[in-house]
Amino acid sequence: MVKILPKYIKKSIPLLLLNHDCFIHACDEAIDKVILEATISKVPVVTINTEYLKEFGSWTNHIVSSASSLDFELESLLRTSENELTEEIQRKYLRVMERHELNGWVERLLKIINS
Repeated sequence: MVKILPKYIKKSIPLLLLNHDCFIHACDEAIDKVILEATISKVPVVTINTEYLKEFGSWTNHIVSSASSLDFELESLLRTSENELTEEIQRKYLRVMERHELNGWVERLLKIINS
């Protein structure tokens, strides 16, 4: 069952994510904070966001293109085995922590400044 939720205050999103099976995101602009929060919360993200798909991968395991569709991504997620799902969620979690967590940004900035 798909449930469309009303607008939420940003600080309540992490708790909200923990109560749902996946996060569906239909915006194809820059990677925004809410997609990263869902990934950090270890909630599967279904999206057409090209930047997210390029960095984190698609549930379809195909080359990411602007032709990606939410229904195709969701169908692919639903066909993913439990073991594969667990591994993929963990891989994406580690990736977001490495690339988007504040300490990682500071470390990369220091490398640039010191080089």
